[in-house]
Amino acid sequence: MCNTTTENFIVVDVMTRAISIPESEVNFGVAGDKNVETKHIRINGHVTASGLDLSQNFVWRVVGNNGGGGPFSDPIDTTTLTSDGCIEMDWTPSPAAMARKGKLHFNVCGIEVDDSGVSLHEWHSEMGTGIAKENAEAPVEDIGGADLVAHLQAMAVQVANNAKVTADATADVKNAAEQVEQGKNTALEAVESIIDSAKEASDASATSVAARDVAKAAQNAAAQQATQAARSKDAADKLMQQAKTYADEAAGYAGAAKYSFGYTSDGRFAFFVNDESEV
Repeated sequence: MCNTTTENFIVVDVMTRAISIPESEVNFGVAGDKNVETKHIRINGHVTASGLDLSQNFVWRVVGNNGGGGPFSDPIDTTTLTSDGCIEMDWTPSPAAMARKGKLHFNVCGIEVDDSGVSLHEWHSEMGTGIAKENAEAPVEDIGGADLVAHLQAMAVQVANNAKVTADATADVKNAAEQVEQGKNTALEAVESIIDSAKEASDASATSVAARDVAKAAQNAAAQQATQAARSKDAADKLMQQAKTYADEAAGYAGAAKYSFGYTSDGRFAFFVNDESEV
């Protein structure tokens, strides 16, 4: 039979389910503790009245309510079957269990599940009571052992960071949109310029007046070249050839306009358009 006189063990009777807490173990710590005090639990036997062996295929946990009535469920990682037939385990009350000052009510629970996780048997002790003493600070709100205040603070930081990322991304998108709009405007201006040039070219070929203007501009350029030719006999032939090239280009723009070039009576090289006088 198990040794039930160990002073620092919380003892559970396997048959009656009664739970016994030594006076030295009633104090569980202070509200707000996190994984501090460890309680040693012994079940004085491992076979129930119906013959169910609690040491085979059972997992264990301690469930209950903290001093404020909040629920908790603390899994037990390791159990030991002693040489005298007792089941022993260590339980460190979680932050959820210690979240409130006052009486902490708990019971020991063993569960047998099949390979699919379906519960086959559950075994519970009676309710035991411990004390979580008052803290100088208000205990944290608890959700599944989490510090809600710290969690909310972390969330606030994350929200702020996300807001900054969103703002930066929005600015980038706006800048890109402006660049696209600017590029579109530039492209439109280029297209409009091409259209205007094409229109001018069309007008030049469609009207003799426009052709004449182009030809006159070519004549002026030729006259300037001829003047320079007069200054240098060696360059005269070359400049005259350039003048002829200008005249040929003028003819292309002028369409049907008539032109000619040659020397005037005073020896100057000149360009004539549409049988008009020298221009």
